[in-house]
Amino acid sequence: PVGDLAWFGLPPELVAGAGRPVTDPGSGVGRPEYAAVADRVTWWRVALFAVSHPDRWPDKLDRGVAALTQPVQRHLGVQTVDSGAAPFAPDTRWTPVSGPLSVVMRAVPLFVPGLQMVVLALAVAVANRPRFGPAAQGIAAATVFLVIGIWVQFWSVMTFAGTDIARQMLPVTYAHWLLIPLGLVLVLVLFWSRPVERPASG
Repeated sequence: PVGDLAWFGLPPELVAGAGRPVTDPGSGVGRPEYAAVADRVTWWRVALFAVSHPDRWPDKLDRGVAALTQPVQRHLGVQTVDSGAAPFAPDTRWTPVSGPLSVVMRAVPLFVPGLQMVVLALAVAVANRPRFGPAAQGIAAATVFLVIGIWVQFWSVMTFAGTDIARQMLPVTYAHWLLIPLGLVLVLVLFWSRPVERPASG
């Protein structure tokens, strides 16, 4: 939007390239006005813009969740030369992990935050109980850092990634898949494992 360009001190003529990747001829990269972008659109100014526009956060959240639940790169070629498929034809193979999980993530909007919160609660519960032993506590601590890393990566992508958010959201998608086995391990530790007996000192 023109108002956003004005906030960064850029000419309104660049609005024609809004929402287009840099590889698009209409993106405006070749326009002489684009030369000012590198000087005015810095990392810290982009972060400041995001913080000062909280009204954009719900839309960023919606688009980010949509990107991480649909890890399909439709603008990239995925077929081999000898496959007989048309260029840029989507890969229709059903994968045993990403297929079902992507369907669940899209069908249940609260699955993503719910999975994060449940696994985080399990990890904190195990980490705060030394009786489960250092191995279990180590897994729990790593899980806590994984959830925090998901949040940091998610909002970093939504703040700085521009239009190609699906590709840059792939680490977040894979991390969510990893939360499922970690959560199952933590459930086993919390409800079915025996306390680790520590040797008596002295």
